[in-house]
Amino acid sequence: WLWQTCTEFGFYQTCEVDSECPYGKGHHKLSMDLEICARAFGVEMDSVWRSVEQSNEQYGGWSIYSSRILFVNGEVDPWSMLSVDLDH
Repeated sequence: WLWQTCTEFGFYQTCEVDSECPYGKGHHKLSMDLEICARAFGVEMDSVWRSVEQSNEQYGGWSIYSSRILFVNGEVDPWSMLSVDLDH
């Protein structure tokens, strides 16, 4: 999963200080995850951004090009921000 996050999705469960996350704000920043990608796989920040853009173009981003997909979302589910719902 970490490899896909660094090279395709770019979805990190962060909790920035000024965010609305329900967890310990400021204890897990995006820069920490990007550093993990660099150390574990040699994937630098610019490469992560490009990979995410390519994935969004290929799969349609919020306008996903597919059918027969069920999106199940929990209110406090940290993965729900990656899902399609009425707001996305």
